[in-house]
Order: sequence, then structure tokens, then C-alpha cells
Amino acid sequence: MAEPPETRSRSRAPGTLRACAPAAFAFLAIALPLAFWPGRLGYRHLAAGAAAGLGCAALAALAAPPLRRKRAFLAAAAAGLAAAGAGSAAGLWREARGRAPSLAEAFRLEPGGTVEAFLERLQRRPPKDVASLLKAAPEKRSRRSDLLLEGRLELHEHEPVSVPRDLSWDEDPLNDKTWRWTLHAMPYVEWLTDSFVATRDGRFLERAEDLVLDWIEDNLFCLGSPPSRMSWHDHATALRVRAWLPFWEQWVKSHLFDEPKAELLLRAVAAHGERLASEAFYTRSHNHGIDQDVALIAIATAFPELRKAREWRDLACARLRTQVFETISPAGVHLEHSAGYHFHTLGVLTAACDFMSRHGIAVEGLDLEEVLRKMARVAAYLIQPDGHIVPIGDTTHEPSLDTSDPVLALHAERDPVLRFALTRGREGSPGDGSVVFEREGYAIFRDAWRPEPDFEKGLHVVLTAAANPGLAHKQADDLSFTFFGLGRELIVDPGHYSYDELDPARRYAVSARAHNVVLVDGEGFSGYSARIEAHALQEGHAVVQASHDNYPGLRHRRTLLYVRPATLFVIDEVGPAGAGGGPAAARVFEQLFHLGPGLKPLVGPGRSSVRAASGGPGEPGVELRVVAMVDGKGTAEVVEGQAEPLQGWISRGHRDLRPAPVLKLTARGGRATFATWIEARASGETQPEGGEGPWCRVEEGSILIRWPAGGGTRQAQIRRGGKLEVRL
Repeated sequence: MAEPPETRSRSRAPGTLRACAPAAFAFLAIALPLAFWPGRLGYRHLAAGAAAGLGCAALAALAAPPLRRKRAFLAAAAAGLAAAGAGSAAGLWREARGRAPSLAEAFRLEPGGTVEAFLERLQRRPPKDVASLLKAAPEKRSRRSDLLLEGRLELHEHEPVSVPRDLSWDEDPLNDKTWRWTLHAMPYVEWLTDSFVATRDGRFLERAEDLVLDWIEDNLFCLGSPPSRMSWHDHATALRVRAWLPFWEQWVKSHLFDEPKAELLLRAVAAHGERLASEAFYTRSHNHGIDQDVALIAIATAFPELRKAREWRDLACARLRTQVFETISPAGVHLEHSAGYHFHTLGVLTAACDFMSRHGIAVEGLDLEEVLRKMARVAAYLIQPDGHIVPIGDTTHEPSLDTSDPVLALHAERDPVLRFALTRGREGSPGDGSVVFEREGYAIFRDAWRPEPDFEKGLHVVLTAAANPGLAHKQADDLSFTFFGLGRELIVDPGHYSYDELDPARRYAVSARAHNVVLVDGEGFSGYSARIEAHALQEGHAVVQASHDNYPGLRHRRTLLYVRPATLFVIDEVGPAGAGGGPAAARVFEQLFHLGPGLKPLVGPGRSSVRAASGGPGEPGVELRVVAMVDGKGTAEVVEGQAEPLQGWISRGHRDLRPAPVLKLTARGGRATFATWIEARASGETQPEGGEGPWCRVEEGSILIRWPAGGGTRQAQIRRGGKLEVRL
């Protein structure tokens, strides 16, 4: 007899509940771990949840009667995928809200006090003067702030670009890594704040408010990953919050103050502090880490009400001490392989030292003022006679330095040599004609520290053998050198192009092919084996010997002899490293000299010499003579603006690559010994005839050189061994 419908319904209910119980359990088993995942959720977590849901659906289908398996699978799959989606959404929401602690969690409110009372107290208290930590040039600040009010943004060395009022923060109109980084470092908040202070025009502060609050909403409280990889870049984060702090000090006392916005801003500052204090986020042995330390000290000083203010300040001071010891030598040389970063770090530490002094903050075990004193003296030697920083490593081509630079002017008041360099010989006193920082890997020679008006006609030679493993901005420039003289660049470094490692021009600019080195088989090198082995400094000459083993199985030793006023000898010996062994494999060796822009080279008869001359309208006329004395004779070749492979280019601006001639001298065999005579003189300067042609003999224990000079012949003997000795 057929079962009544109501009976079938009652009997089916317990079975339905039994079938739903495993599905509900699976739903929770998938959703809850995703919702409360302790780390950052990513696509792989969502994919794992979805896979688990489909797995549960498959099991449910197998457990169901055959006629119901399809329906069971679809129902369970829908439940599993919904669980993965719901759990991920909940987890992302928790992560977004957890990126910034609540005001009560981050700050010490007075017992029984309200948020309103706390904010009112912040309005009344005097500012902490955090603006001194980051300062733009007034003319740049004013012009760029005006552009921002028009909806145009000018960053770095790029042309202004139009940007929307409401940024998405993944903009990249110029396809440039540095532009994206600067967008998130937010220096324009500083420009707008400074413009408001200078003009009291509220439009500048309103635009700064829009940008800061929009960044917070889109990058701090976003669901999932922030819109850009630069959102929480280690360096951009430190610079961004340092720009926010002066903005806060103006905003909190302005007509724009609003309690919900103030609470949001304070939570965001606290979130930056948490991020900067995190060991996983911190960048050790790097200028980025120094900026992170300064930013954390600034946060703790600007807001002593933070629960972790003292902890963060002590942590940052301890880290800063370690950073200084690891990245600045006892002689005051910044060790990141770049003259430009020496000046950058000098500026950051100078502002930090002044700020900490005014707020009674001391770094135990570190005399920062003494470090800065030594760095300022080194800076004087790294400035060419024309006022530019010698362009080695990642050094941007900035305008000539003088006493208008506030940081350098401050140090020039105390250092007479730096003052002499910045004033072009008008004030101060000359430094040493030759200095060698052997441990740090720099040798710097001058003909003289000439007084005004001839200062810029001086000659300046810098050899680099800097190789500090683990430190930044290393290029394949081991044993390369620069030569400035008579008012212009004669032998040059390629300079900084960009930081985009995917750009072929960037890869060229940091390669050995772009430097004044010796190439082997057309290939470059990498490594940290360069060192200065010995040097000798005398009144009329200076010599340095350095080497590296970056080519596998080979050693390159370079001896650079500078004879005042304007003569260089470059002796390169490249061959198998170590003693013994069989015959060396045949190779192709190329000695490279990159000539300054504007020099017009002419290869001489016999292809053993090159004369390069300048002298356009309004330019000082210079003639540079380069002569091969041993290997390389008969092979001189000039390359300029070559596209494949890139060669014969220099950079004098961001993403600016321009043709410049490079001289190549070539030798073949198992080893090579290049000896090259380089001499500079003013065009039209009479040179007495006579004397022997240049000649050189290189032996294990000595180098003998003869060359024509002053109508006769000069001779130099370099004795090698435990130390270098030169007899002229």
C-alpha cells in the first residue's frame, strides 16, 4: 500500500538533516580557517579553499544514492565554493581592519577620557617641528604645488602629467619604476604643506588632505592586496610618513580639522609605526634602513602618547647605531659604492642629528656629530672642480653644488676644505692633493686646489675599487676611474640611468661594458673581490695599485700613476690567477676609455693613439691624448652610440641616454698587459718638441716608463713588492 504523502515527508526529514550535517560541517571547515587565517590571504588560499569545496562535493556525491549523485555534487560544490568565498571575504575584511589599530589600542588615552578629549588635547599642544626632517627647495615646492592644484603632478625629473582627483594608486602614466615609487613616497604632501605655511592659502592644505586620506582608504583599508607593489615599499613607507607628520601639525590646527578624519590619520600613522618597527619589514645595512629609523624616531617624538613610543624610539636608535657602523667607515666614507649616496646619507643623518639634539634624543655608543664631521670632509674630495659630484655608481647628475645647499652649507661653516670646494676657492682652505681610502676602495688625486678664478680648471682623478658584499648600488666598475680637467669631463663614468633592472639601458649602465675597465672575451663581470693593494703619495705624483678576481680564473691588476699636473699612466695586467698551471687559453682583452661628451676623437696613424679635442663656442678648449705603449698598439678603435650590443653611451639624467665616444684597445692571447699614456692640455697650448716617444716595460717587480715632456724625456720607475715606490 502506498505511503501517505505526509508520512513520506516526515520520514524524509531526518534523512535530509543527516545529509545536510556533513555539508554544514564542510562549509564551516572551509570558511572558518580562511576567515581567521593568521597571515595575509592570497589567491593560493582561495584556490585551496575552492579545491577543498570541490573535494567535499565529490565525497558527497559518492555517498549519495546513484540517482541523486549529480544533484548532491552540484549542491555540495555550490556550498563549498560559497564557503571559500565567504571565508576569504571575511578574512580579507579582518586583515584590512587589522592593518591599523584602533585609537584606544595605539594611544594612551587618559583614564576615563574620551576620544574627543584626546583629540582636543592634541590640538592645543605645541608642534614637534618634524618639518625639519624633510625639506624641498622653495622654488620646486612652489611650482609643483601650483601644478597639483591644476591636476598635474611632476615627480622626479619627469614632465608633469595629468592625474585624476581620486587616484587609484596604481597609476603609471610614464611606465617608470621611479615615478611609481615617488607617487607612494608622497613628497608632494610636503610641498603642499610648505606652500600652505608660506601663503596661508587653504587650497594647498585641502589638496594635501585629499591625497593623504585617499591613500589611507585605498592602500591601508583595501580588501586584499594594495593596488601597487610600491604601496608598502620599504623606503617609500618611511618617506611617506615623514611627509605626513608636518602635514598633521598644520592640519590639526586648521579649519579642516574633523574628528573622524583625525582618528583615521592617527590610526594610519600608528600603522606605519608598526610596519617600520617590524623586523620582517626592516632593511638592514642600507640607506633605506636609515630612513626607516629616522621615520620611526619622528613618529615616536611627534606622538609621545603612542603606547609604543618609547619602545619604537629605543629600537630605532639601536638600529641606527648599527646602520652607521655597517654602512659608514671609520674614515667617514659611505660604503654603498656611490658618491651620490654619500651625499644623500650625509643629508639624512644631518637632519636627524639636529632633530634628535633638539628633542634630547641620544644614540648610545654613537657620536653622530663626529661621523658627520668626517663625512663632510670626504664629501669635499668627491666634488669635482666644476661642483658636480663625481658620477661613480648610482649617482644622479644634479646641478653643481655650492653654499646654497643648506646641508652642505652647514658643514662648510665648520670644515674649511668643504667650504673651499663649494665656493670654488673663494673661502676656506685647500685640502690634500691626494687621498686614498684603502679599506673603502677609493683613490682621489688633484693637481692642485686652485683659488678663484681658476678653481674649475683643476684636474681631478678618482679610481674606485669599492667592493662591500651585502651593500647596495654595486656596479661592475671595479678598477674604473674618472678624469676631470681644464673645466670639463675627459674620461667619464656612465652615470645613473634608472633603477628599472628590466630596462636594457639600465643593465648597460651598470655593466662593465659601460665603465673604464678591461673586458675579457666581450663579457662583463660581477663580484666583490676588488681591493686596493698599495699606494704611494708624493708632492709631484701619486700611484695606486688595485686588483680584482671577478673573472673566473683570472686576475686583473691595475696600476694608476698620476704625474702632476696632467699626465696619467694606466697599466693593466690580466692573466691567470695564481702560480703554475698549464698554458692559458687564448682570449680577447679590451681596454676601454669612455671619453667625455663633446670630445671629438681622431685615431692617429698606426692606430696606436687617439687625440680628442673640444672647444665649441663658449667652451674651454681641451685636448686629450691617449697612446698605447704595450699591448693594444695598432688596434685603437672608437665606438659611439652603438646599438647592438649597447656601447658608447652615457647618462646625465633620469632615463637619459646620449652617445659619447669610447676608445677600445684590443689584445689577444693567454694574457695581456696594457700600458696607456693619457695626457690633457688646453687647446693651443704650445708643447716643446723633442724627446723620445712613450715607452713602457712591465716586469713582475717593477714598471719602467719613459715619455716626452718639456722638450725632453721624463722617466718613472715603479717598484713593486710589499709597498709601492716611485722614482721620477
